[in-house]
Amino acid sequence: MKLLISSQSFKDTFIDYSASAMALWSILCVFTLSIGDSLRLFYNVLYFIGDSALLLAPVWLLPRRLRWLSVVPVWLTSVYLTASSMYFRYWGDLLPLSSVFEPDNWNSFVFGSISHLLAWSDVVMCILPLGLLVFLLWRRRKYAPANLSWKWRSAGFAASVFIWVMAEICSFYHMSGYLASIEKDNSVGEIFNYRFGDEYAYSRMHDLSLSWKSGYVYFMVNNIKSLGDIQERLVLDENYKESLSRALRSLGGVDNSGRYVSNRDKNLILIIVESLNSGVLTDYGQRLAPELCSLMEKPGTISCLRIYDQVKSGCSSDGQLIYNTGLLPLESGCLAQQFAGNSFPSLAKSLRPRPSIECIVEDGRVWNHKETTLAYGYDALYDAGEIRRLGMDPLEVGGDRAVFEMALQKIGSLPEPFFAQVVTLSMHFPFQDPGIDRLAWIDRITGISPSERNYLQSVAYFDRQLGWFLGMLKAKGIYDRSVIVIASDHDRPYKSVDGIIDSTESLPIAFIALNTGGATRLIDKDAWQMDVYPTILDIMGVTGTDYRGLGTSLVTPDDSLPGTGIPVEEIAGISEKIIRSDFFR
Repeated sequence: MKLLISSQSFKDTFIDYSASAMALWSILCVFTLSIGDSLRLFYNVLYFIGDSALLLAPVWLLPRRLRWLSVVPVWLTSVYLTASSMYFRYWGDLLPLSSVFEPDNWNSFVFGSISHLLAWSDVVMCILPLGLLVFLLWRRRKYAPANLSWKWRSAGFAASVFIWVMAEICSFYHMSGYLASIEKDNSVGEIFNYRFGDEYAYSRMHDLSLSWKSGYVYFMVNNIKSLGDIQERLVLDENYKESLSRALRSLGGVDNSGRYVSNRDKNLILIIVESLNSGVLTDYGQRLAPELCSLMEKPGTISCLRIYDQVKSGCSSDGQLIYNTGLLPLESGCLAQQFAGNSFPSLAKSLRPRPSIECIVEDGRVWNHKETTLAYGYDALYDAGEIRRLGMDPLEVGGDRAVFEMALQKIGSLPEPFFAQVVTLSMHFPFQDPGIDRLAWIDRITGISPSERNYLQSVAYFDRQLGWFLGMLKAKGIYDRSVIVIASDHDRPYKSVDGIIDSTESLPIAFIALNTGGATRLIDKDAWQMDVYPTILDIMGVTGTDYRGLGTSLVTPDDSLPGTGIPVEEIAGISEKIIRSDFFR
């Protein structure tokens, strides 16, 4: 009798374990397909078999009435990977755990995008753990009356771990063959280094979608390890600080040609535009964005439509960091949330004693604006609360019109010269600002996806509101006394195929500077987002600052783009050390 009960108990545990492992394995496979990867036996299928066996191994140790808890890791995986698949469709990378644990990341813009990012694979990943839960609860009524003995529990647990080890061995063998085929060292030590060494782990953790290719356990271990790196502070010795200072001086350069000296007494209005891809200006031209296209031809306009963004997981806040400070964002984590208390060099500080303000349409808590505005040296932040106080409703007039109207009122009360930063939002994904008045000709375009149509409507709407804003500045006599810079915070892929947007595509963004006092010029060369900060300093005639950012000004005296001569990866490392050591404190 005991033997029969023991046999039934083993069978019960094995069925529960197998069902849970199969559900988890299925989720991992569905997720892999959802991010555009393929399933191959020695490439990732074996990894996922081993991962599922290892992660569900504790099921063998649970008493019979608690075995339904095996659904917990399956549910957690389902929720995380569903969110990560939607994040991938937006940003082209997987969701870092650091973003999950930041409360300010879960705002109305995130929740408003969910319905537009959902795919069939997300539904499947949610149904699988739900089906598993129903199955396990139903199974509870059929359990044998006694728990499985600890001998068999331990054996089941050990067998699960063994499956993971064997999957790793098979994958190691396959990797050895791959390295040999490309004439690289395929020793065991090199394979370990390839999978777990710092050199490879570094590159993979700064592109999480690469880390996923080594399996779920590997991915999560490295993702969890990176949580400790996010808040890491560096303490630099004096020798290193001096070498860092020399490196910064070598990066900087001042335009002493005198071309822009008259701008020292002008206002600066910096308009940071949400998701403005410069390609739409060349593809559709005057019909879509007549204001922007005409501005590029006006006397004194300097423009470049081949800027490439350098934002990381901080998204829009990273773009604002680059423009305001000339620094590059953190490789892991978000500066606006982890290091907003740092001391930064900035445009606002370099332009003092000008009064400076920042105007945004969202709540100041989004991307921690209330902290970064002060850290970047602004005197005041005006956000959604001020828009409501002024009696405007962005849902009726659109976000861009609301922020431009608020900015116009605040600018009118500032003594000149001033510095004002205006941040737009209507072109934020999913491009469905309810206050936008749509153009009929765009809705009649055939052969494009709904996301592309909505994006074009958003661009056209922004262009009209920009024209209104500049017209009002002219009416108030402010326009001619101001340098006005229009720059995109980051690119935004918007064309979809079968409902999926290729977020890995890198698109150029726009930089347009009006009333510079120089010759009208379109810079037809590739440049980095970090090149904008020193460009603005040069255009404003600022010469009395030692720090001029990490990039190269677009308005060098000989109108060339020489570059720094330092690889951009090395410059990013310099910026990382500056931020983590609070170098400018």
